[in-house]
Order: sequence, then structure tokens, then C-alpha cells
Amino acid sequence: MAGYDWYKSFLRRHNNLSQRKAQNLNPARTQKLNPAIAQDHFNKLESVLDKLDIKQSPERIFNIDEKGCRLTLHHNQSVLAAKGSRRVHLICNEHAENCTVVACVSALGYAIPPMIIFKGLRLKESYKNNLPHGSTVEMAIKGSMTREIFVRWLQHFSKFKPAGRVLLILDGASCHLDISVVDTAEEYEISLYCLPSNTTHEFQPLDKAVFRAFEHYWDVELLRYWEKYSTASKTLKKDNFGKILDPVWKQCMSISNIQSGFKSTGIFPFDPSVIPEVAFAPSMLTFRSLDETIEQKNGNDSSGDELPLSVLAKKIKRTSSRPGCSHSTENAPLEIQPPISVKKDTLDEKANDTKTSLSKKETESVAREHDTTSKSPKIKVLDITVIKPPPDEANCNTNKFRQLLPTPDFVIRRQVTPRRKAINYKAQLLKRDLFSERSSPKPTKTKQKLTNSEHASQNCRKGSDISDWMCSICAEERVEDMRRCAVCHSWVHEDCVGLTADDVEEFVCPNCSP
Repeated sequence: MAGYDWYKSFLRRHNNLSQRKAQNLNPARTQKLNPAIAQDHFNKLESVLDKLDIKQSPERIFNIDEKGCRLTLHHNQSVLAAKGSRRVHLICNEHAENCTVVACVSALGYAIPPMIIFKGLRLKESYKNNLPHGSTVEMAIKGSMTREIFVRWLQHFSKFKPAGRVLLILDGASCHLDISVVDTAEEYEISLYCLPSNTTHEFQPLDKAVFRAFEHYWDVELLRYWEKYSTASKTLKKDNFGKILDPVWKQCMSISNIQSGFKSTGIFPFDPSVIPEVAFAPSMLTFRSLDETIEQKNGNDSSGDELPLSVLAKKIKRTSSRPGCSHSTENAPLEIQPPISVKKDTLDEKANDTKTSLSKKETESVAREHDTTSKSPKIKVLDITVIKPPPDEANCNTNKFRQLLPTPDFVIRRQVTPRRKAINYKAQLLKRDLFSERSSPKPTKTKQKLTNSEHASQNCRKGSDISDWMCSICAEERVEDMRRCAVCHSWVHEDCVGLTADDVEEFVCPNCSP
């Protein structure tokens, strides 16, 4: 194996290499950040900026994001210790309560006072002490953003935004995508632009620059706080939260840091070329152009009986490997290779003389004679009938058992209707019409209650759900007037027992009557 000296010499020979720490990237982000999504995002963003006439007005372009913050240290700290020390500890809480810091910045470099969301139900006035000027505090059960709190944040944001229409860029969190949010934003002249999902690490200014060093600054200030106040418990209470957040907020929300976030994402100045091509490299394995997608979709829909070769081969192998299956071909395995298409009629003509299953060579030769021009990588699923000799007495019991418990047929089911895409699948300018169809209540089947119906007793039932209309007399499910037996409480159709709506006497079914 190569030793440490060889490694050092190798780096000296290759000056263009350096040791780096790889950043973990979610597979969803790997697939979503591709050139098609990026081009669609910048095209829509440019049209929105031109429509609102704010492309050269950075004071009207804002970005909002939530940052989760723990009331303890976020990272392991580097300390000096004696050489050979095996155990180096720092006493502090390993698990602590979480809260949310809601930040909003403009492309000009201006920061809106934050909103702090603590976990709990009762708000104490001491929670507001030492916070940045103009901050507000909210309480939530889980300490995270909700739709109701986001509506109140929009009201808080309206106090600091400039007069007139502004653009607010946000991510596609579920608490942001609601019709009540859109209505409140329109009331305060705020246009909501939703970024495509799983792309905020490249397209959101706050994630790109401002929040990158937030946890580092937080740990430094928290260690200073513990050293200054000599807290033996090494804890941080909500009352003293502002003593740590205020200096951290000033360090993160500098004008140069905010402006660099908007510049590195291509929002202001508007420049889609700032996203390098190397950022799309992880998505090259799964990326398909629009032409390839349409061509593949049309190819799949051209024939309802066509299946990929891999799926068909697995299906034939699974069917032929079962010894008790009626379509077993153990003596003469049938292997289909592209681009061969085997026709049922041809196989029948070839097998009429021998009345036995076809061999592998005969199947391939017949297939090539009748289809030599096909070059498609897919074949049609055809009903291939394998003729077998008549069963002997030893197989009679097996055939009877097979009739009693038939072998299941593995059918490949296809989804007819495509799945509806999420609102934040691509970049969207949030409007009310996007939520009108989704927010409409779905029709539900309701069953009518037991009616006393002016002419019948409560034993008469009417409704529209056919799953509960089984008659104990005729054993059929029909939506008709029914009566319930006073003894066994079973339901029967009135027609089956000769009753009408005028009969209001207590009913006893024929099974219970003497």
C-alpha cells in the first residue's frame, strides 16, 4: 500500500490537486438541479421582474428563509490538549430545544427585523429582551413556521417594506403554499415567487451566503456567554436568547454579505450565467432532455401491448420456472432476444406436426424468417400456446389441485393518468388560481341516516352507498328501501318480503318468525 511519504510526494508532483472535504448532497437535490429546471427558473424570474418593472430596483426584491437554531452548541469545538489524550470533553447539553429565526433581506443589502418562533404556547415578555431592534416573537407547538404564523409575518413585513409592489422570493415549504397566504400578500402588494423544490442551495440568497456561517458565529458567541456569566450548567434559556442572537445577527447581516448572496444566485444583477456548469454535473446521470422524454412517451403509448425486454424476460422466466404452472416450459425454454418478434400463428403451424413444445433453435429460426426488418428494442407480448401431450393418471390430482387454487397471473399494471405535479415542482409566481382547484373539497359519498320517513319507522333505510345494501334474503346488493329485523337486526329489501312504505308495524324477518 502507498504510504504517507508517497502521498506527500504525489501532491508535490501534482500542484493542481488539493485535499478537500466533500459536501453531502441529497439525491433529490442531485436530480432536481439540472439545466432544464435552471433555465425555466431564470426565464420565469426575468419575466416577473420585467412585468413588475423592478429589474433595476434592488430595494424591491426580497428573499425570506427560516433558520433552525438550537439553544446549545451546533458543532464540536476544537481545543488544545496534551498529546496522546484519548478523552477530551466539553460539558454542555447534547440535545436542546430548537427555535426558528425568520430572516428577510433585500437585494440592496437591507435586513428586515427578524421573527423568533419559540416552542411552547405561552409567550413571556422576557423572551423579547435584548433582541435586534424591531424583532417580534411568536409561539408554536413545535417551534417551527406554520401557515397562521406566516400570515402574521407578512403583516410584520409590510411595516418595513417600501411603498408599492415588491417581489418576495421564497422556498416551497408547505406553510408558504396556501390560499390564505396569497390573499394576505395581495392585500399588502406583495408578489410571491416560489423557487423550484430541492434547488434552494443554489438559487436562494440567504442559503448561499448569509446563513452559511450562522452556526459558527452562534457557537463562538455562546462560548463567550458561558465564560462571561460562568454558568456551571452550560445551558441557555429563552430569556437570554437575545444576548446571543443580537451579535450573531449583526455579523451575518452585513450589507456586503447580503449583496453577495443575491449576486451569486444571479438574481441581482440578473445573470443566469453565474451558475457554473459544474453545478449541474451530479444531475447528468439522470438528466433527460425534453425531446427524449417526449419521444420515449410516444414510443410507450404507441402500442398498449409493448413492454421493455427486461420486464418481459423476467415475466417469462418467472412463469416458466414454476413447475406446477400450466405454461411451464422446462423441457423447451423459450428465450426471446431483440429484435425478434414471435407470432402465434407461425408457431402453431410449426407445432401442428409434432404436437410438442418448440425448441429454442426452431423458435429463433421461424421468428427471423417472418420478422427480419424490425429494429425496435421492444417486442409485443404475444399469447404463445405450448402444446403438451395429454395428462396421464399421475397428473390428475395435480390438475384438480390447480383448478382449486389457480396460479396467480402477474399482470403489469400501468398508470393511466399521470400524477399531478406539486406547486413547487418548478418555479412559480404564486397566484390565487393555483390553489382554486386544489382547495376545492373532494366529493365524498355520504350515507343517509336512518329515516323515520313520514310513512315508515326507523327500521327503513335509504341511501346511495352500495357497499352496505346486502339483503339477507336475496343475497344481492341493490339500493332500495330496506327493513331491519327486530330480532336478528339483519337488513332485507322490502320487495323481498312483500312490504311497502305504508307498512309501519314492527318487522320480523322470515328466518326469525315462527
